[in-house]
Amino acid sequence: MPSMTIKSIPDRIYNTLKLNAKLNHRSLNGEAVACFENSLGLSRTDTEDRLARIDTLRMSITPVKINDETLKSAKNAGRP
Repeated sequence: MPSMTIKSIPDRIYNTLKLNAKLNHRSLNGEAVACFENSLGLSRTDTEDRLARIDTLRMSITPVKINDETLKSAKNAGRP
């Protein structure tokens, strides 16, 4: 796999990239590659894969019935 060196990166870009890498649990290099992929339209996952994952997540979530009593209880939780 080819490699590349980027020189003279403005502090603002470097710091933002570093922060995003931390938030996304990636290395600085991994975050840079992800940014390149996104900006070039080369996303790692295609739309159908993403929709399939969304459907799987939706089916794994148990819906919560919300009514007036549930809302009152939530509002009063932790209040003296």
